[in-house]
Amino acid sequence: MTNKPTIKDVIDGFNRHYNDTSDEEEKGIMMRNFEALSGNEYEDYNIENFRNLIQAIEFDGLSHFNMTTFIASIKDFDASDEYGNDYNMPVNEFKLNFSAITSSNAFDNTTKSFNCDSVGCIAGFATAKALDWKQPEWMKLDSREYLNFFEHMACNYLNIPLEVGRRLFYGESGSVWAFVRFFEPQNYGSIRWENVDRRLNHHNYDYDDQWEGEEIDLSSIDYKTAVDVLNRIASGEIRFDDGNDYLPYYKKDKE
Repeated sequence: MTNKPTIKDVIDGFNRHYNDTSDEEEKGIMMRNFEALSGNEYEDYNIENFRNLIQAIEFDGLSHFNMTTFIASIKDFDASDEYGNDYNMPVNEFKLNFSAITSSNAFDNTTKSFNCDSVGCIAGFATAKALDWKQPEWMKLDSREYLNFFEHMACNYLNIPLEVGRRLFYGESGSVWAFVRFFEPQNYGSIRWENVDRRLNHHNYDYDDQWEGEEIDLSSIDYKTAVDVLNRIASGEIRFDDGNDYLPYYKKDKE
């Protein structure tokens, strides 16, 4: 079993990338991180850090939470090692939405040291907490150069597999957001399907039951919705099936 890198290990590995050392050192850290987290189940999650993340979003969410300021698309990712392991997943192809960010510090009212284009989303908040709101060297790069660092840092902080991070940080097929939108439209009707032609009945329920293949409009997820779902994951009510591509499920359905 691979020993999990510490937050300091991850920071140091990414700083070496910033200082133009071998990419192999950066990949080595990401490989170790990916492998160390891959087998983690709910019982392994760092619930204290989930609570810290939730509190941070509750505190700053009204002004600064925006799911679209991270990576909005991860289609066709294929980053893998020679054995086919997706150590860097899920980032490969991505698009950015800069409509909600400025060149100034996104958190001027809470910190003078943490400056990041992506801090508005769940992965950004988790990374900020992991770094204690202090900006490392690698964050001085163009943000497009280090977006995958956020995934690794956030998943390390929460002690969740990167595959679970994919279900949580993005609105792609199989996301936890599509899951709750489909099964609980009465509670999550504000979450919008990316597919505007998806058929809904007059109760806002779906006609089509193939929710796993649908994408979510990330801009429709507000901070209160994010906090609610994060609390349900932290409590173990919503879990992720490692035997089924880490798709979300309700714990009660498997009891």
